[in-house]
Amino acid sequence: MAHERVFGRVVQVSMYALFSHGLRHCHVW
Repeated sequence: MAHERVFGRVVQVSMYALFSHGLRHCHVW
C-alpha cells in the first residue's frame, strides 16, 4: 500500500528537519 511509502517519506523529512535544526543550533553555539 502507499500508506507505508507516505509514512517513510514523513519520517525522512522529519529526520532531515531535526538534523538541520540541530546543525543550526550547534552553529549558533
